[in-house]
Amino acid sequence: MRKIYLIALVSLLANLAFGQQKIQIHNSGNTMYARELTDVDSIKLDGTYAKFKLSDNANTLNIQKTLIDSLTFTTDTVNLDKIYIIYNGNDNATIINPYAASGVSITANAGTVVVTAASGIDNLEYNLLGSSANGSLELNTDKDINLVLNNLTLSNPSGAPISITGQKTTTFSLSAGTTNTLSDGASSTRNGTITTDGPVVIANSGTLNITAVKKHGINTSSTITINNGTTMVVSATSDGFHSEGFAMTGGIATITSLADGIDTGNGAITIDGGTINVTSTTADVKAIKTGNNTIIVTGGNINLTISGAQSKGISAKGDITFNGGNITENISGIAVLTAEESGFNPSYATGVKSDGTITVNGNTTFNITQTASANGSKGFSSDAGIVINGGNFTINTAGTGAVYTNTSGAVDSYTTACFSTDTDITISGGTFNLTVSGSGEKDFLLTEI
Repeated sequence: MRKIYLIALVSLLANLAFGQQKIQIHNSGNTMYARELTDVDSIKLDGTYAKFKLSDNANTLNIQKTLIDSLTFTTDTVNLDKIYIIYNGNDNATIINPYAASGVSITANAGTVVVTAASGIDNLEYNLLGSSANGSLELNTDKDINLVLNNLTLSNPSGAPISITGQKTTTFSLSAGTTNTLSDGASSTRNGTITTDGPVVIANSGTLNITAVKKHGINTSSTITINNGTTMVVSATSDGFHSEGFAMTGGIATITSLADGIDTGNGAITIDGGTINVTSTTADVKAIKTGNNTIIVTGGNINLTISGAQSKGISAKGDITFNGGNITENISGIAVLTAEESGFNPSYATGVKSDGTITVNGNTTFNITQTASANGSKGFSSDAGIVINGGNFTINTAGTGAVYTNTSGAVDSYTTACFSTDTDITISGGTFNLTVSGSGEKDFLLTEI
């Protein structure tokens, strides 16, 4: 139907040429391209493209017919302010660059696109469309940019499909109603399917699916912020998100990874809304983790499935504070005894683990299940104390304890517990529904140091 529509419009071109000055090409409600009619020598259609032969260019402008919503004609001034990069399989990507004379250089060799932007213009918009099984975008920018993903499918077997340098903020705007897919390959030399050296922001209501064959799903030396949309790391051989800080206000993030789900280095984590789903099966990993910094949760839904030995759900060396939200965890990883000095040092699978203080305030709901295989597991574990001012706690533990030889060579034991700390547990509010069914289990465990 669209082909017939295009043919009908093109057939009117000759009749309209004398009364109109410009032809406009539209996509997704935007004017993708416009040109004086006197500069258009011909428009030809083949099985894939509408080919625009321009009088000042030896090459045709090839645009996939399925991406053209309409052609219109106008005598008005048309200001083009959006860059388009359209991937065409093994053919050269189509480039529409209204900033070519303003410091933005774009080259395309088949599906390999290289952009150098030195325009001095904030938030240039790059629209990425089409597909390529051997494509990539290498972009160096001097200013923050907005990448609009519009049903983009891009795979790069030898590198990152999207790599951004310049230490600027990249906003990935997921066009409403679209599904966008990115994947790398085992021979990639980059550490992420999306790799940047600046902040990453994910916005708008579309979907982004990421497969990380080489290492991380999203890798940045700065922060990741999710405001909207559905971001799914279908699989990652290392971390789902690897950054230096993480914030979430809305949207959905679903991660299946062989290492940490969200690893923010020593950057802070703040979760104010949205939904996080992490499935982790590998030993000694964390679903949500920061190093020396803090984690603050004020809203949203967090769903974690942790089956690796001694793995943790939410983990920080700094303080962890819950001011709201719904947290659901299923923990089934076994305890691990590591040889050390004159005996062993035990480590357990844990729902919430902090070297600092864990504080829970009202409007927070926890549903934590520690299965029978999770021997020695802890629902909450803190070195510096646990403070509960409110919240609703449903914790079911079924794992058992055991006797072992500690690092001093003395006989010792460990047990499964809902709450465990080396100092104090202070409770001034909250509702508790605690079920313990394994041998040697404890609701609350205080360990002398």
